[in-house]
Amino acid sequence: MATGTHRGNPEEVITFEDFHGTGRPAGPLPGGYASFTWCKNAWFMTSKFCGSLHGGCRAVLFNANGEDIIFERDRLFSLKDMSLSLIWAQAADVLIEGWEGATRRYIESVKVSRTALARPHLHFMDIDRVWLTSGGVHVAIYSITVVFQNT
Repeated sequence: MATGTHRGNPEEVITFEDFHGTGRPAGPLPGGYASFTWCKNAWFMTSKFCGSLHGGCRAVLFNANGEDIIFERDRLFSLKDMSLSLIWAQAADVLIEGWEGATRRYIESVKVSRTALARPHLHFMDIDRVWLTSGGVHVAIYSITVVFQNT
């Protein structure tokens, strides 16, 4: 995982690259990975499993069985952007939601394809959960940029 700073707040770019050398081609994300709780459908996949990934990427997050991905934490954070593409389908709309408690605060529909990376700039501020829905198609997430609050 790469890290940086943004306006005094810790910014983290989650890239999943640390799974490349594990010897395992795919599997569920471990509990607490990158300070988040991940749903059971949040899996990593290395280029050993999927072949050549975009831009020489060696590992990605993907939604096992095409199911929704949810990741959350106890403290508020902001979701700045994501980098994603489809794995086997040609094109689909992917819905990204930002939640705080029981309230959906943000929703963004992103057109995603297999042939190019989509990089939506989300600016979801002060949320505790992200919900990604793909309508049953498999999505590869190359990076997620979050900003952790100072509290």
